[in-house]
Amino acid sequence: MRAILSIIALLVAGISHPAAAQDYPSPTGFVNDFASVLAPPDGSSLNEELATLDREHGVQVAVVTVRSLDGVPVESYARGMATEWGVGHEGRDNGVLFLIAPNERKVRIEVADGIRGQLTDREAARIIDRVVLPDFRNGDLPEGIVNGTHAIMEEVTGTAAPAARTESPGIEIPWKAIAAILAVLVLLGFIAHALWRRAQRSSFLERHASMWATASKAQELARSINVSAHTRAQIKQARQKLTRLMPKAGERGVNWGTRLWDLELLSSGLEWSHARAEEEIRTGAAFKLSLSDRLSRASRALGRTEKTAAHEDVQEATRKRVASLRASFDKFRAKYTRVRRANWNKAEALLDSIEERLEQCRQDAKSDIGYAKKARREGPRLLERLPRLIEQAERRAAKSGDPEDRRRALRARQDYVRAQSMYSSGNFVNWIVLYAILLSANSNSSAAQAYSGGSPSNYSGGGYRPSTYNSPTSYGFGGMGGFGGGGGFSGGGASGGW
Repeated sequence: MRAILSIIALLVAGISHPAAAQDYPSPTGFVNDFASVLAPPDGSSLNEELATLDREHGVQVAVVTVRSLDGVPVESYARGMATEWGVGHEGRDNGVLFLIAPNERKVRIEVADGIRGQLTDREAARIIDRVVLPDFRNGDLPEGIVNGTHAIMEEVTGTAAPAARTESPGIEIPWKAIAAILAVLVLLGFIAHALWRRAQRSSFLERHASMWATASKAQELARSINVSAHTRAQIKQARQKLTRLMPKAGERGVNWGTRLWDLELLSSGLEWSHARAEEEIRTGAAFKLSLSDRLSRASRALGRTEKTAAHEDVQEATRKRVASLRASFDKFRAKYTRVRRANWNKAEALLDSIEERLEQCRQDAKSDIGYAKKARREGPRLLERLPRLIEQAERRAAKSGDPEDRRRALRARQDYVRAQSMYSSGNFVNWIVLYAILLSANSNSSAAQAYSGGSPSNYSGGGYRPSTYNSPTSYGFGGMGGFGGGGGFSGGGASGGW
């Protein structure tokens, strides 16, 4: 089986098997235009802006266009790419991934946990709906990408222009009346100011005491092993800010209004951290209670998958993944069935990952078997039909005079001759290998016929093709050295389509 896979890999370049594992391209800069949507000058200018954003504000935004999502939901694709690339800075989780998939007509803004205070899910959805999609629906993808990126940068840096203030025109009043009014207003102002400061001070102290009690409860919860490091850091930061906001003994000239406002700004973050800690503890406890049942179900499912993987048509690579999954599952079960105290949220994430891999292996094994059946069923018909298709492609290529069409037609003829030789050898016919060669011949002959006499348009049948067939431009990281190894991509952001 390993030899068969090697032959397929050598003979059929560019044909991806539906069971292949998800691979992401490597980043080449802050702007990664793999679908060739942007003109190089626009991509270079936008890349430099993002490098400046990282240099001056410490926030990393990655702009990515891809030719295809390979059947993966745009949310999963964006989250997986952002995590693998490490967008953002390590320990701060402050990265944003702006993903555009023209072929599927999907767009996603993936936001890491550490920056969701500046770029909320609602703001991400607003940017997509009001800034990006109008340009996309008008057919101007480059403009939508540039405008969307600028809107993201404004949100994460807080540089949006404030609303203009208006002043009412003055009213002419006689000087004596002005003097009398001013005298009264000054007196009332002193009295009102004194009363207002007293009320603000009282409100501040009351609010501070309430928030300090909440912070203390949150600190107690944070001692649990099931509370994440990110939540602990948020709670610790909130307590430190509360300490700084409390005036020191003998401090004068305190602006109670400003400090009360600062308390209100801090309140939502503290309450979120407290609720998050409680939720993590509850989630961990619930998982601990359900661990035995989940292990039993996973064990049975793994056994069924191993039985399916033993089929003769299943590829060796799939079998190896199943064997690796068995080792991971046994290690997990041995570790977490013997302990009473553990980070059960982390254990749940590990088991979720194992179950996802298990489902993927099950699908891969079924796909391998289905592919082999399809090869045996359709291979003979394709072998019989190809000569006529290749002859048509050769005639059209000769008529058009296009060198690329001629090369495609020639490769189709060579593949067919190789397949016919294997079929006529009289030995055992491996239809999996033979079918792959026939598909390559069919693809080249179809391409030679479809593109004879000119190049394809950018848009056809609702799909997307890049503007040129050149390799995507590499813009670099503007001297910043690449992404900073950030993480914290847990599903924050928004998606859209056009």
